[in-house]
Order: sequence, then structure tokens, then C-alpha cells
Amino acid sequence: MMDENYSSHTSLANLHYGRAIGEIPEMESSKAMATFIAKEYNVGDSIADIGCSSGHYLRSIKNALANNEINYTGVEFHELFFNKAVSAWKDDKNANFRQGSIFDIPAKDKEFDITFCSNLLMHLPTIVKPIEELIRITKRVVIIRTYIGTKSFKIQETKNNSFWPNTNIGPESEFDDDGNPKLFEYENIWGRDYFEATIKRYAPESKLEFTADDMWDAGAIDYTAETGNLPNPTKTLNGWQIFDYILLPYHFVVIRLEN
Repeated sequence: MMDENYSSHTSLANLHYGRAIGEIPEMESSKAMATFIAKEYNVGDSIADIGCSSGHYLRSIKNALANNEINYTGVEFHELFFNKAVSAWKDDKNANFRQGSIFDIPAKDKEFDITFCSNLLMHLPTIVKPIEELIRITKRVVIIRTYIGTKSFKIQETKNNSFWPNTNIGPESEFDDDGNPKLFEYENIWGRDYFEATIKRYAPESKLEFTADDMWDAGAIDYTAETGNLPNPTKTLNGWQIFDYILLPYHFVVIRLEN
């Protein structure tokens, strides 16, 4: 199970809010995603951001496109992040937000020209319904950033209050007597073959492009880890982004739905 208090993790929400309003430098992954979006964008396109957090990706998209009139819709499940996003962009008439889940996205079929989803699919127990939903709501292009490897690994990051402040589970209760974690978050790596086969299940004629993400500044990531007041920050080591002991094989996956 995911920590039920994760949505109240104010440090992360505030960090993303600061980026959304331009008080804090852009996130490395949002700058990279904006570069991919810029390659696919046509003037007037509608853009959906699924799992938008506090709305910080929109700041990067505006910078990449040099356009303040982006037709943007963010969808966020957790109320705290959703409210931060609404507050950050309350004066932008072209920015809209909906509260909802990637497993049942509150959108019509083919409502958006471009849909993107960044840093979410690795934290889910399955990608089948999420990918179906991302394809369902999109006319032309879906862009995903997640962990992609040569094969799949199902990984559970277990938590206790010796390092994770948002739970009352102590180290002695981290697992039950059968070895099941009381509290965990997924950090799954999806095998490329499985990921591609899942996409083809719902978009058999789509054209796919997998690109390893090397579009990041190690100094910026390490600075955020040191100053962001997060209990489990991403850091860098020898050209890799790392999360504790896990090397993070971030990839961008571009799904072109139109022939």
C-alpha cells in the first residue's frame, strides 16, 4: 500500500509549488519533458498532464514554447497537490485542473492532442489500465517518463518512522510475521518488451520511440536533495540518478497514435 499520508507530505507539495510559480528553478525532468513536448506541439494543441502534482511542469512548457497561452489541463489525484496547482495557476485562464486518478482519467475520449505523464507509472502496481487511459484520452501523441529496463522488476520501498516522518509504523513493525510490508511505495522498473506490448494492446498501429533520459544536470539534482527537506530524495552517482540503492533507468517513451 502507498502511505495514506503521502498526499499530506507538504515538503514535496511546497517544493513543486515553488517551481510552478517560478520562485524555485525548474525540475530537471520537467525541462526535459518540455523539450519533448515542444517537438510535437502545434499551435492551438490541447495538452494534458496526468499526475500533475502542484502544476510545475506547466512552467517548463511555457518556457520551452515561449508561449503564455498554452491550452493545458492538469489531472492530480491527491487533494493537497491539486489545491497547490489550482492556487499556482489561478490567474491563468488557459490552465485548468481536474482531480482524478490515472486509472479513470476524468476526460473524454480523444480530448487532448498531447498527453504526458511523468514520474508516475513506476509507482503504480500495474501499468495496464493507466496506459489504456492515457491512449484513450489522446488524439495524437502520448509522452511518458518512467523507469524502463531490459527486463521488469517489481520493487517495494518499505517505510518506517525511523526515516519516513509521515507514519506511526516503527522499525519493529515494518513487516508482519509473514514478511509482508505494512507500508510501501512501488519503485518498479518496467521491461521495455513488456511496456511496448502493453501499449500495442491498446494502440497496435502506434509508432513508439524510447529515449534514455540524459537531459539533466547532476548539480541541480544534488542541490535539491540537499536543500529540499525531503526524506527520500533522488541523488546522483557516476552519471546515474539513484534512489537509495537503486539506479534509476529513466526513459522517455513517445507514442505517436496517428499514422
